[in-house]
Amino acid sequence: MANNRNNADDTGIFQLDNGYWGYHYVIKANGQRKDARRTVDDLGKPFKTKAAAKRARKQAILNEKIAFANPQPKRIRKTVTQVYDEYCEFGRAGKAYATIVKQDSLWNNHIKSKFGKRYVDDISVAEINDYLAVLYYTETEHTAM
Repeated sequence: MANNRNNADDTGIFQLDNGYWGYHYVIKANGQRKDARRTVDDLGKPFKTKAAAKRARKQAILNEKIAFANPQPKRIRKTVTQVYDEYCEFGRAGKAYATIVKQDSLWNNHIKSKFGKRYVDDISVAEINDYLAVLYYTETEHTAM
């Protein structure tokens, strides 16, 4: 009988060829299915023991159940123009006139044409970095000549 109980406790736990351990789980809730397979902990270290993999699996399942129980509110997608207009309406109070003029100039001359109609969540950090590199280095070199 003890072996059957241990086998039930070992559900989803497996040993790798290199001797380390891993786990797998599947959770279904609210019509959604979440499955995961892990062989390392949150710090990227492998599970050295079966017990460590069991504890990590149990904690991961608990975290998923909590996430299902507390769904994140759906975010409203906004374009960069909508965000800038909202900032102009609510975020500029108390700013110096010169600051507002500089912000408007930057918006009208650079940002609006490149990013204005795009959704904020569709723009990657790499794309912004590339744009800024061109803006700072390429356009600065041309105006300096």
